[in-house]
Amino acid sequence: MTVPKALSLGQEALALHCRAYKILLVPEYRFDKVRRWRFDFAIPAKNLAIEIEGGSWVNGRHNRGSGMEKDCKKYNAAVLQGWHILRFTTAMVISGEAIEVILRFLRAAAVRKGDGMSDFVILEKPKFHDPCNRCGWCCREAACELSELYLHSTAAPCIALEIEPDGQTSCGLLKRPSFHLGLKFNADEEIRALLSPMWKGRCCAQTEAEVAANGFGVPA
Repeated sequence: MTVPKALSLGQEALALHCRAYKILLVPEYRFDKVRRWRFDFAIPAKNLAIEIEGGSWVNGRHNRGSGMEKDCKKYNAAVLQGWHILRFTTAMVISGEAIEVILRFLRAAAVRKGDGMSDFVILEKPKFHDPCNRCGWCCREAACELSELYLHSTAAPCIALEIEPDGQTSCGLLKRPSFHLGLKFNADEEIRALLSPMWKGRCCAQTEAEVAANGFGVPA
């Protein structure tokens, strides 16, 4: 039996960041069966490879001549097979720069036509005073009062945030409250009637008056 290789600090951090945004990574992805080359992580459906380069400030394998040459051959072969490669240092991962670049890549891929990537949609945060587009960025950045009170969670992104295929998001605590509260019976209508008046429904790009004018309420 093959024992999985332990993740480095940078790899662990990136995996955590991607889980927060519900991005499914495949670790130690073998893309070349002949040379047995692997990526640290891959999103195969998007042909995206992610490499975390350790030892960037020491004389590690990747910084020595032979190691750099091997990496060049590996990355060149991957590109010729149609892979996109993003490379990060551990510091870039921990600072949040890596996940931001990955999100930008996926967002750009989502709007391209005919490349098989349009299924992954991450909506842009609306500009101030623009109507809410249900992008979910406010729920990704901070938990609301309902999450703190009923889910006992202040985690961000909110653990009840639900993302649709078109990129729009819903509050799972209002959409499927019985599920998110861990109930063994369905009491969605009763719980929703209780929670809905407590939910401000305020988009981060709008003022209270604009929320009222746009009629933004409980997500469908």
